[in-house]
Amino acid sequence: MKGISVILAVSMFVIAASYATEAAISCAVVENNLKPCIGHLKSQDSQATPPADCCSGVKSVKAQADSTGERKAVCQCMKDMATKVGGINYDLAAKLASQCGVTMSYTINPNTDCSKV
Repeated sequence: MKGISVILAVSMFVIAASYATEAAISCAVVENNLKPCIGHLKSQDSQATPPADCCSGVKSVKAQADSTGERKAVCQCMKDMATKVGGINYDLAAKLASQCGVTMSYTINPNTDCSKV
């Protein structure tokens, strides 16, 4: 009986640890990496190209979000950041990843369902 208790305890720890590491990237990290994009995303020029430091931030965020949980967390952080900042040109936001040479399975807009990322 004692052996089963130990196995259950270890199993629960492993499961909890996998959930904890699944969303390891924080919103603070996402926001810090994407701050250089704010001016670009507030532009009304639909032909504007993002600055290099913005694309570096986009690539960094993409590289850090390599699990489903992290991608969901990043998606929600970006949605929250866009709402907080306000005045985002969502046409530019939709093109940002591809303009930076990054492939993402979603775009940031108020209707994005981050639980399905």
